[in-house]
Amino acid sequence: MHSFDRYIALASSLAAVITSGATFLVLKQMRLQREATYRPQISIGRCYFKGETPETPSRSNSVLGWTHDMPTNPSASGEGIFDFPIYNIGLGAARNVRITWDLTVESPCKTIHELCSRSNTPISMTMENGWLAINIPDLGYIDSHNVLAQNHTSFPHIAPINVETHGVLTAFPPVLISLFGILLALGDPMVKGRDGFPLICVPMHIQFSDIDGSEHCTSYSVSINLTSVTRAHLGESVSGYTGFINFAQTT
Repeated sequence: MHSFDRYIALASSLAAVITSGATFLVLKQMRLQREATYRPQISIGRCYFKGETPETPSRSNSVLGWTHDMPTNPSASGEGIFDFPIYNIGLGAARNVRITWDLTVESPCKTIHELCSRSNTPISMTMENGWLAINIPDLGYIDSHNVLAQNHTSFPHIAPINVETHGVLTAFPPVLISLFGILLALGDPMVKGRDGFPLICVPMHIQFSDIDGSEHCTSYSVSINLTSVTRAHLGESVSGYTGFINFAQTT
């Protein structure tokens, strides 16, 4: 009799454990579904561009004399030709959106120095107190960039894509665009026959919060890639190109 009672007690305990586990899973699923109704989710797609040498170069709408077209970004114009849209594909708004670039320009600057050395092109490139100063007389190029000031961008919010269908346009750091233009103008031999070869590659981090105040972070490896380069004649400087900006999510 006592053994039978023990079996009943054991069975009751197991049933209670199973019921508790099932209840926990149901509550967890309900919590996830509830969070899904307000959790934002940041997404960035690949952006394509093309460039050509204009008849009359204009510095205010150019990168070293280039005019550009961003087919996937019809709103971009002027100096914003490399702007890219950030989308929120979640159901809730992303608040206090902060974008941080790891602008380590040493690698492209080193490549530019090497190219100038090979072609005996005079160049002055200095980095001091966060400012990058570039002077290439043969290209008629002289400019400076406050690199530290280009590390951060912020938005108060990004609404879900069903509200903000075109996303929020974000400026590409001007210093990276300048370095990209210099590499093209110098006729970087590495770009010949190398579809999708990244001329510039930097990390980017996007931090944001949801309506509950919970913090989220998405990181990308961002690269400017060339898919084709046009030269009027073999050995001459580049007269046109096509390419894309790729956003590879890392976390």
